[in-house]
Amino acid sequence: MKIETFALIDSGADQSLFNASFARELLIDLEDGKKQTFRGIGEGTVDVYLHTIKLQIMGSPEALEIEVGFTESSGVDAILGQADFFEHHKITFERYKERIEIKPRKLQ
Repeated sequence: MKIETFALIDSGADQSLFNASFARELLIDLEDGKKQTFRGIGEGTVDVYLHTIKLQIMGSPEALEIEVGFTESSGVDAILGQADFFEHHKITFERYKERIEIKPRKLQ
């Protein structure tokens, strides 16, 4: 199954997080994932369930398997964070050009 969406690229987020509605669309049983509690999303904490999904960036020829946390928090839609996503991509922010470049990189 494939879902197209926009995601926030957040260099301050340790983990990629998606709203639980994406898990339901992908037919993922939320509670089958490893449960963790995260801080830093608004005030307080949120429970997330970690699952491995395939993610493909628009324009990229290949999909990448990354671990994401799904949460019922209304403050989260789709956030791409450090773990897995930043490790596998070179990301260049050029605000003065209003441009973001995302390139896959090979890990050693």
